[in-house]
Amino acid sequence: LENIPFLEEEKRLISDIGVRLKDFLIKKESESLIMEENMKLLELSKIRKELVTRISHELKTPLNSVLSASYHLLNFYGDKMEPDITNFFKIIFKGGERLKILINNLLDISRIESGKFELKLEKIDLIEIISECVNDITFFARNREISLNVNLPNEFIFKVNIIKIEQVITNLLSNAIKNTPPKGEVYITFQKNIHYIDIQIKDTGIGLTEEEKKKLFKKFGKIERYGKKFDVDIEGSGLGLYISKNIIELHGGQVLVESDGRNKGSTFIIRLIKER
Repeated sequence: LENIPFLEEEKRLISDIGVRLKDFLIKKESESLIMEENMKLLELSKIRKELVTRISHELKTPLNSVLSASYHLLNFYGDKMEPDITNFFKIIFKGGERLKILINNLLDISRIESGKFELKLEKIDLIEIISECVNDITFFARNREISLNVNLPNEFIFKVNIIKIEQVITNLLSNAIKNTPPKGEVYITFQKNIHYIDIQIKDTGIGLTEEEKKKLFKKFGKIERYGKKFDVDIEGSGLGLYISKNIIELHGGQVLVESDGRNKGSTFIIRLIKER
């Protein structure tokens, strides 16, 4: 530029354009590299999800064999075996059940995150579903000395995916029982208004802090309960509430939680919007 008869102002302008062009090309090159890395990450994520799904399916067959064998041994020969051996089979069965839940949760998450989690909805008596979930978990509650208090109407027809709505209700009931001390109470109620219905599961248990509420519905959002007055069952993967939230959102609803703090109980609400 020094040998070309340009004015100083023109030289500065050309130099400025050159700098800007260089910056633009560097930026474009960076964006191209970032885009390339993002594509690689997306591909890796896809492979990971497919791998999780495949492994989970492969695990289910041998696991079902273990569960079936241990269940039959306990039911048909439990009283004929030594107490220690019976206890070992109980441990095997309980561990197998926990692993089965984890595998199903991983499959659900894989479908949710890949956008393949489709729900077939059908009209059903929602009260009957809730009642069946309560009946199925009554033995578990009784063993932990928890009283279940049910206040439901006779019938309410609603469009849901039966299997998945049962999964959510059972998960919330199980959590309420696990987080409530012996002699505690769990209340199951049903409310409706013009726009929506609420299935409420309230317990007299450990409660939730404001910080815990923020983590509650996150994936692997397992929380440590500090300042509790009694021991609670903290076993779990931290996936149940994350999946429950997604299932209800796919129904067009939401899962809400209320708690006044530590040792003051919790209320979980499944809110489903009525069809317009």
